[in-house]
Amino acid sequence: MDNKLLTSTLTFKKEGMLLIDFKTNSKKIGNGIIKVIIFLFLLSYSNLFAQANKDFIPSAPGLMQPYERFGKIYNPIEPEKADSYIERGIASWYGEDFHNYKTSTGEIYNMYDMTAAHKTLPLGLYVKVRNLKNNKECVVRLNDRGPFVDGRIIDLSYKAALELDIIKKGTELVEIEVLGFPDERDGQIVFVKPSSYFAGTFSIQVASFKMIENAERLKNQFIKDGVKAKIVEFRKNDELFYRVRVGEFNSIEEAKLYQEELKKFGFKQTYLVGE
Repeated sequence: MDNKLLTSTLTFKKEGMLLIDFKTNSKKIGNGIIKVIIFLFLLSYSNLFAQANKDFIPSAPGLMQPYERFGKIYNPIEPEKADSYIERGIASWYGEDFHNYKTSTGEIYNMYDMTAAHKTLPLGLYVKVRNLKNNKECVVRLNDRGPFVDGRIIDLSYKAALELDIIKKGTELVEIEVLGFPDERDGQIVFVKPSSYFAGTFSIQVASFKMIENAERLKNQFIKDGVKAKIVEFRKNDELFYRVRVGEFNSIEEAKLYQEELKKFGFKQTYLVGE
């Protein structure tokens, strides 16, 4: 894929308000001056994408390399071995002391999101957690590593712990069951087992709009710069969204490299999608 920057006119409307109207010449990634100008410009308008992408469900797995904590080496579980993963043990939770700090995925921890930390399961994975004392269940997305306390298997966000009614006690015996990575199939969100998710081709979702005109402008801009792009319609709660996806990658590693390039130019909320 030709790594060209976004060029020409970027003009997006949101509820009738003109947000961006910017022109530049086509340049390859690596031209320092143009690179910085475009980065700063897009960064200043990044709220456009943050507001437009509210229907995103992060799905990209990551951080599969071994890592060390407190003198101990942890080896993340390979995707094909996580398909039927079930584990029982003690769950704990973490809240205000870690709120707004970075997680292992690089995203900011929000104690009011349904997330959790696990030492070895692939990050980005969704798991069902059941409180074995009261049978309450919830679904969380793994976005952090931990807990690094002997005997504990998962660290829940405050909201998840609240759902399972373990806030007051602090810990509880739970069962974890892997659901998979979320993917879109025939307009519906389904969970795909890790071994299947890592196979096939991938694209990168860069934005999602309610106005098709905005989606068309962004799609055409990528195409003009030599990047494959398409629009995928998605309906959620009786609302129709127009998702812009770019690229056609044969591996997650290849897709993530291009995803990192996109981040440099203001596209910070992008997600890998299995085709």
